[in-house]
Amino acid sequence: MSAKITPVVELHRQIKSGIRDFAGISVRGGNLRGARLRGLDLSGADLRGADLAHASLYQLNLFRADLKFANLSCAHLHRANLQESDLRLATLSETRLWQADLGAANLRGANLIRAVLTGADLGYTDLRGATLLEADLRFANLVGSLFDRTTLFSSGFQPEQAGMHEV
Repeated sequence: MSAKITPVVELHRQIKSGIRDFAGISVRGGNLRGARLRGLDLSGADLRGADLAHASLYQLNLFRADLKFANLSCAHLHRANLQESDLRLATLSETRLWQADLGAANLRGANLIRAVLTGADLGYTDLRGATLLEADLRFANLVGSLFDRTTLFSSGFQPEQAGMHEV
């Protein structure tokens, strides 16, 4: 009886063979915990519910990726492209998103507790219902981003002064 090849196993095999373009791949619910993925194209990928905790995801292209319910806690996404990605209800606690581009991403209900967003572009993101307690937003662009009364910020943070809009 042959072993079943999962999408995660196949993904790792293809990465080792030098393939970098995985646009549109489905790894829904996959276990990529602690994975080291660098410079891959995962644009439009289906990563709903995937476990990417503690993963090193440097310079990934996740443009329009579906990351609903994904666990990205403690992951490193330095300079990742997450433009227009769907991160609703995703866990991004203690995630490092230095200089990441999250422009127009949907982060409704996302957990960003203690996330490091230094220099990140969060312009025009939807942060309604998101939790950003103790998040590091130094030098982050939040212009045009949406928040509501259920969005939680650290004490003293003034979203309107950062260019955000309450809806």
